[in-house]
Amino acid sequence: MKTKIQKFILMAVAAVLCTSAFGQAIIRTRTDILKDFTLLTTRVVLSGDEILDQVLQEEVASRWRISPFEFCTFSEFENQKNNNDYYFLLTARMKGIRYLTLVKGGPGEGIGDLYEVVSLPLSPAVGASGRELVYLGALLDFMQLFTNRAMQFASKGNKAITSLAHQPGKIAHKQVYLSSEDLSAKVSGIKSRYFDSDFRDIPEEVADQIFLDNTYNAIVSYTVVPVQPVSGDWQFKMLFDARTNEMVYFRRTRVRDTETAGFDSTDLKRINIARKL
Repeated sequence: MKTKIQKFILMAVAAVLCTSAFGQAIIRTRTDILKDFTLLTTRVVLSGDEILDQVLQEEVASRWRISPFEFCTFSEFENQKNNNDYYFLLTARMKGIRYLTLVKGGPGEGIGDLYEVVSLPLSPAVGASGRELVYLGALLDFMQLFTNRAMQFASKGNKAITSLAHQPGKIAHKQVYLSSEDLSAKVSGIKSRYFDSDFRDIPEEVADQIFLDNTYNAIVSYTVVPVQPVSGDWQFKMLFDARTNEMVYFRRTRVRDTETAGFDSTDLKRINIARKL
């Protein structure tokens, strides 16, 4: 009996060891996968949109510091996307939104099959207003910040983006300017509850100019939502520090109808609380 028990124990231990060894062979953590990011070249894929590509090239050349980079065409990306010696920074459309996406080359047929480092909302998939060109540089800055964090703490997805962008202390005691077009129609009758001389809505072009002027002590809004949203579509609401270009607020919510697109009463409450810290 004792011999049988000993054999059983030995078999059980061996099974555990085999399972453990097998698991270690196939399981790679996010930090393991991204540990080569700073060593490999990031290929910045040009979309074919002449204006967007020009701004993207200028912003990457002046801001990208986290890895070596070079530019390529979309056809070159198609030929090289399965090469895991490259990372790729490109724009991709999905469900009414155009994203700025960073992926690692590897097996797969489409962009969605590649290993995603981070995707940030850039503009509506169609009918973009041009505001994305104003905030593209700030999104690139945040993308680098997020990727640095992901290499250390395995950050992933919109919850991680929201957490990293949650910086109420950097909103405190500053002037907050929301583009009028970024406001939900639902708050038009109640915005006076929240707004004052340091927190108000202003025309879109004025808000963008405040950001472009690197205005001191100013926070500016930017939203990304499909041009004709339907119930269930995702929308993204962001705030940026005009002086530093830092993203200091990020919230993803579902659109219920066209009137719920934009900053709602929950956003206004949260911003107000942050202002008064």
